[in-house]
Amino acid sequence: MESPRYDFIESLHPKFIEQLHAFFSHEKRYFFKQLEDWVFVKKATNFAEFTNISKKNREILAQNFFLPSLSLVSQVNSGKDQTVKFLLRTQSGHTIEAVLIDDGLANKGYILCLSSQKGCSLACRFCATGTMGMLGNLSSGEIVSQYLMLAALSNRPIKRIVFMGMGEPFLNRKNVFLALDILCGKDQSFRGFGISSRRIAISTSGILRGIEELAGHSLNIRLSLSLHSAIDESRAELMPDLKNISLLQIAKAMQYYSRQKNQAVFVEYIMLKDLNDSDAHLKALIEFLKPLFVKVNFIAYNKVQGKPYKPSSQQRIAFFIEQLQAQGIVATQRYKKGDDIGAACGQLVSKKIVTVSP
Repeated sequence: MESPRYDFIESLHPKFIEQLHAFFSHEKRYFFKQLEDWVFVKKATNFAEFTNISKKNREILAQNFFLPSLSLVSQVNSGKDQTVKFLLRTQSGHTIEAVLIDDGLANKGYILCLSSQKGCSLACRFCATGTMGMLGNLSSGEIVSQYLMLAALSNRPIKRIVFMGMGEPFLNRKNVFLALDILCGKDQSFRGFGISSRRIAISTSGILRGIEELAGHSLNIRLSLSLHSAIDESRAELMPDLKNISLLQIAKAMQYYSRQKNQAVFVEYIMLKDLNDSDAHLKALIEFLKPLFVKVNFIAYNKVQGKPYKPSSQQRIAFFIEQLQAQGIVATQRYKKGDDIGAACGQLVSKKIVTVSP
């Protein structure tokens, strides 16, 4: 029976470093710093690139580890903006999607929208990913590999990272928080990629335990909440798997996060015609938000095949923004990018299972 191979990115983390040491017990500390340098500084995606490592040691690495833990299946470029969507295959043969979004700063950089799960267990009515069901959590190495691979494929630097792709990040907390350690650097003894935590945001549909744990995390990761209605019954209709989490509980968790981190929570609100854009919804939204430290992004619903929903009119979205601003609430509209290639908010889906070669 063939011996298992290990995820090399994970193996660089202090939690797993012993499995790397087991193969190179004869090497000095500097050797392991060289390995870190190839991944975290030079962003190498192939052991053959490790040119200051002996051929024998490169062979040991290739025989016992894999780098990266994902492989590229395809990429699609938007015809209307600079968005690029990538279909990536996991070691198990499932496929996920990740997206590079133009940051809007004169072609200076990208925002990376990455996935945390293979599919999603939360079947939100308006979301394509929820139609997949839950196919499994991504490992920390698979989460980080999205950054490593797309940084290598992009002709522009990745300026920000948002956990807004496939899956609910806080239902995969263990691997997501480990991935954050690797992306940002855990402490002085582990460099990681050295990305500023303030350039990373995690979006949740309202998983209370995750919000609380993020509030207590040493890194200042930004929190984004997918709200979509400030009326419990309406929110339960749109997001049925979250019906047991009340808006009062969510508000308390948001307040706790803001106190701990001294920063605003970003609130995402998808505008759905005749479903969450009435005057009653607006009144409830203002009442919900006023006591909170928030910044609100309104998003016109992005059409998903097979879903009956329609986006609210631009006039209605503008009216919501105007009314919130009149109450002193920071509110803006997030404009569509990549919707022509199924890469916009709520459109990511992949049902295809790619066969892995033996």
